[in-house]
Amino acid sequence: MPRPLRIEYENAWYHVMNRGINHQTIFSSDSHRELFLSLLEDTTKQYNLEIHAYCLMTNHYHILVRTPLANLSRCMRHLDGVYTQRYNHSVKRDGPLFRGRYKAIIVEENSYLLLVSRYIHLNPVAAKICNEPHHYKWSSYLAYLNLESRPSWLQCGVILNQIHGRNSRESYLLFTSQGIDQEIKNFYGRKQLASILGSEIFIASHLNNLDKKYVCAVATDVNRTIILPTADRIFNCISEYFSMTKNEITESQQGKKNLAKLLVIYLLRRVSYLTHTEIASHFDKLQPASIAPVLSRCNKMAQTDETFIKHVNQLSLIVARQHSQC
Repeated sequence: MPRPLRIEYENAWYHVMNRGINHQTIFSSDSHRELFLSLLEDTTKQYNLEIHAYCLMTNHYHILVRTPLANLSRCMRHLDGVYTQRYNHSVKRDGPLFRGRYKAIIVEENSYLLLVSRYIHLNPVAAKICNEPHHYKWSSYLAYLNLESRPSWLQCGVILNQIHGRNSRESYLLFTSQGIDQEIKNFYGRKQLASILGSEIFIASHLNNLDKKYVCAVATDVNRTIILPTADRIFNCISEYFSMTKNEITESQQGKKNLAKLLVIYLLRRVSYLTHTEIASHFDKLQPASIAPVLSRCNKMAQTDETFIKHVNQLSLIVARQHSQC
């Protein structure tokens, strides 16, 4: 059976986890947990890794990360490798500490980050270590609720911005108290975890061009050909959404029309998975080289701009709904 496929790209989101060999302890004391967290901070500085949530259990860990530089393998090689060396030295042992390579699940950004963060923060409750997640010291949950100071390397804003309500932290507390939903329970309850968590279109965008022999190893429930939404469908959905023609969208420079243009480019990349050259071919005044900075701007807006995020979520649903009817 082939190794699980490592899919890496810029600005990808991952739920990363690893467990001790033979389920052995990997954190024997609080000093080991502090060491691991200091290495997380070091990894963010050396490799520009973003940490958005974490939970350190006795024999395994969970982290929710984003990779602006498409370098997850390098990040994890550093984190797991250096931690193993220092842990072994401190307890006077030799040999591997972890059961093997880390497990990394690609997470769809707009729909599943909140659910995964809740799953991570509720791990101690699920393991019956405590009754409430805020009673557990070694996770990012306390920082999310402002019950302890947030370390500079931990980013809570992206997740909290997805929570509706006047007070995002109180809303996140309420969201977490509702427990893990059934879809997430089913996903993580499998004997062999899939490597992608997201909608069918999101999964297809990552598997569409992979060799068939890898598909079952990556996601056992995705073993058929899935047709991605075409560029025409993206344009049609956004044209109807904004009551604009395709020409108005492609030629627009500012205001609402420029927003429509940005959304088209963003969805052509994130939903239809077109290359920069393919995206540029739909715009008379854009060259392939100009697509990267536009997408970079869109990625930032997808993190911080509530209006942009709202439109992305609504349009993604519209595209998915129309696509499923074909």
